[in-house]
Amino acid sequence: MDHANIDALLALYRLGRRIKFAAKHRSTDSMLTAAILLELAERPLTLSDLGERLSMKPAAMSEQMGKLQRQGLVSKKTGADRRARLLSLTASGKKGARLIRDAMEVQSQALFAGMEAAEVVMLHRLLGKVRA
Repeated sequence: MDHANIDALLALYRLGRRIKFAAKHRSTDSMLTAAILLELAERPLTLSDLGERLSMKPAAMSEQMGKLQRQGLVSKKTGADRRARLLSLTASGKKGARLIRDAMEVQSQALFAGMEAAEVVMLHRLLGKVRA
């Protein structure tokens, strides 16, 4: 029996744990908060679009947004069609996203130190093919 798929899953799990530990070690932000801030740093999104991008159910996404709004990191604004509510980062949220991005850059340099640039590109391409 070929265990390559299971070995790959375990390797991804261990990598995820290392990244999560590094993020928590350098910051009080959870990986979910980091993912939300980094997504919203790119552009404002609706709650449903953000939830879809992060594979989260609407109720869980609403709960997390409430928490981030109370922390002053995220705000809601009326969209162009006046029905959609867009989530965007506050000044504090933008600062947090920059700090998280900087910390992740340091961590990624350590994680990928043994790989050539082309190998990192190939890894990204291959992970894009994985269906969650």
